[in-house]
Amino acid sequence: MKIAKLGQVEHFGGRGILSSRIFVPPAEICPDIVLLVGPNRSGTSALCKAFSYSMPAFYQPMKSILRYGGPELRIPSLQNSVFIKETLGIWCEEETTFDPISALIAAGVPVEKIRFVPLLRDPLDTFDSWLQVGEDASIGMFLRAVEHVFTLCDRAIAAGVATIPFDYELLRTDEDAVMRNLFSRMGIKYIPDVVDWRGAEYLEGGSISISSEVNSPNYREICLDQVSERGRLKYLERERQFIGKQEFEIILSEVYPRYMYFADLSRECFGAGRVDQAAYSCAA
Repeated sequence: MKIAKLGQVEHFGGRGILSSRIFVPPAEICPDIVLLVGPNRSGTSALCKAFSYSMPAFYQPMKSILRYGGPELRIPSLQNSVFIKETLGIWCEEETTFDPISALIAAGVPVEKIRFVPLLRDPLDTFDSWLQVGEDASIGMFLRAVEHVFTLCDRAIAAGVATIPFDYELLRTDEDAVMRNLFSRMGIKYIPDVVDWRGAEYLEGGSISISSEVNSPNYREICLDQVSERGRLKYLERERQFIGKQEFEIILSEVYPRYMYFADLSRECFGAGRVDQAAYSCAA
């Protein structure tokens, strides 16, 4: 099953409108914001559900503004922390290279309130998943999405934003220990529900604000139901079925070296040691 394109034909107004549609409380009562950004199909929806048990979570609100002009993103004031997940790709440049960090800062969020979590997953698996669910997914746009994660990292560090690189492959081992470590590094109280979910449906149990994508049945089936069916936060092995030999070779040569660098940074950050490259399948 493929996802139909969602609003990509006519974007509402481009990236320049983002900060004008974000409303932030005064600095002294602005909550800490955990901003997680990764390419589509890199694990952002699963982590959004996980965080929603600990704090209010927003499901790609800025991407929704790009697509539809709204709804507006209103950061609540009566919270210690909130979570925002954004994804890059699949179909067009506008949704692949926007900058949620700069948008938050321009809207008035103090730099010290932002915790940026760039997310990557094994790029061969990620692009195979793009091909599984994305109509007209292209290798060129995928390369742009991955590269933009590194661009956002550079911008965040230059702006003084606390940055914690997260390799989704870390969840292959001990999900509870990994998430406890992540929460500790952000100074946020951890609760077991982050991993052991309550509620059978994606929007049950936690607190997730989601835009109009939820009204699309096949979007729910592919992007939300596949997450909630797990019953908890856990890494799921999947067989690559759609990636071709040429795409495989492009990713292996152009993406994997940078991804492995990112993965090593993530493991060093989490005290997990360097990547064992033999643990990653490079068989087409």
